[in-house]
Amino acid sequence: MTLMEIAEYCSIPVIAALCYGLVELLKRAFRSCTRLKSFFPLIAGITGTVLGVVGFFADPELMPTDSLLGAALAGMASGLSATGGHQIVHQITKKKTAPEDDDSPPKFYITGDKHRHFDRLTEFCQTHALRKKDVIVILGDSGLNYFEDKRDDALKERLSRLNVTLFSLHGNKENRPENIPTYGIRTFCGGTVYYEPRYPNLLFAKDGEIYNFNGKEFMVVGGAHSVDKIRCLEEELPFWEDEMPSEETKALVEHRLAARGYRIDGFLTHTCPISCLPTEMFISTKRAADESKQSPRKKKKAKPEYPIDIDRSTEQWLEKLKQETDYGVWYCGHYHIDKQLGDVHMMHKEIEPFCAEEPAASPSAAEPPISASPAPEAQEEATATEVQTAESPTVESPAAEPQETEPPATVHTGTEPPSST
Repeated sequence: MTLMEIAEYCSIPVIAALCYGLVELLKRAFRSCTRLKSFFPLIAGITGTVLGVVGFFADPELMPTDSLLGAALAGMASGLSATGGHQIVHQITKKKTAPEDDDSPPKFYITGDKHRHFDRLTEFCQTHALRKKDVIVILGDSGLNYFEDKRDDALKERLSRLNVTLFSLHGNKENRPENIPTYGIRTFCGGTVYYEPRYPNLLFAKDGEIYNFNGKEFMVVGGAHSVDKIRCLEEELPFWEDEMPSEETKALVEHRLAARGYRIDGFLTHTCPISCLPTEMFISTKRAADESKQSPRKKKKAKPEYPIDIDRSTEQWLEKLKQETDYGVWYCGHYHIDKQLGDVHMMHKEIEPFCAEEPAASPSAAEPPISASPAPEAQEEATATEVQTAESPTVESPAAEPQETEPPATVHTGTEPPSST
């Protein structure tokens, strides 16, 4: 039997089988790709397949039929090889980068608001070979309980596969876990946490609890006020009346601090003491800067603006705790800025070591100088104390990391939450 006869009988089923295999591999590959560089093998595979199909159906006068069939099959085979090779490499890499648990103590890290953007954190877990017992503290607004539907479940499912434990404070752009019936309670690092049995590595702190991280004790207080409350109500966006710490929570925190003589290693809060407000992140400050840069001929159309609802009672109460308590360090989020003011660390995008074991000091080492905290920044008038909104999360594209810039508060895609502070 000649090659021509073989081609006549086998070409169509072979091509059909190759096309089916390619489609299945593409479906799997697209789900696994989260970076642009991951698409290079896919592009090579698709290109090889297309060239092969085009070559098969090309004009026979340009090339003998047996050569055309060989080119078509070779092109499709190269496409499948490239696409399948990408999947094999992905699986091997995934297995190799998943570290085995050992007897070493857990590592602790800390970061700020995520608002459903976890690509940076996912990459951090992989590059640092974290283990399930390692912990990343998220200082509120993780966004895991924003929609309260299958979209939240899909995000939790993805995060539950990470080789890390996420310890989240309550923010102001998510429902409290104690309000969600699927959450139970258990003990973690000396305090009570909320968790769902389906996602055992996704934990939420309980306000007023004291947690022990690597021998250091931290008081946790989540929650803050949303300055875009009126917009959320008018546009029927998710909003929760219990977003700020209640009077009962405040009383519990003060009682536990008093029992310790107002001494503690540190605070973990969502918002900050009022003396540390980052005025450069206020909407009024940024709006004025933007208007000064705009050309009179290129002024943007005015967007609908809602009255700003301002309530600084939580920040004022935290300031009272700051003044009355002997503490070592204070970590907070909410304002979407990475900044340090003395012993107060504002966290957003950066992921930093937290409560790392300090090496024993050398007897001859000089004591570091103790620097005084800088004076608090000047407060703006009440009408200008609105806070810059966070990035409006979009569906994470497999071709690039989600955009992490901060669009105006009025932008809302309908698929992801507007993440105003």
